[in-house]
Amino acid sequence: VPLPGKLEAGREAMLQLPEFFAATVNVWSDGCERRMIGWQPFETFITDDMARNKSLALELVLNRRNTFGPLHQVPKRASGYGPPNWITGGNGWSDDYQLFPTGLLKAPVIATGKSE
Repeated sequence: VPLPGKLEAGREAMLQLPEFFAATVNVWSDGCERRMIGWQPFETFITDDMARNKSLALELVLNRRNTFGPLHQVPKRASGYGPPNWITGGNGWSDDYQLFPTGLLKAPVIATGKSE
């Protein structure tokens, strides 16, 4: 992710991930702490990253849903999963794979504001 440049004195920057489908997202840049985004509000401070670097690395750690999940179950999203989800038939079966979109589903946002 390219960073927009240096911040004005007294300002902070936050990387926000509005929509993604992954287990976690690791964020880092040269000389700065590596952070994990894995729970709401899906954001992390990047003020130090912006002061030292021109870009930020994002590593998405995908889950196994599209590999080992109930791939033929209809509807594809259930309130819970257990053995019956893998033994489908009739109206609960689809010949087509029921895959979820994965990765960054919307572009990351860099928000800036005054530090407290």
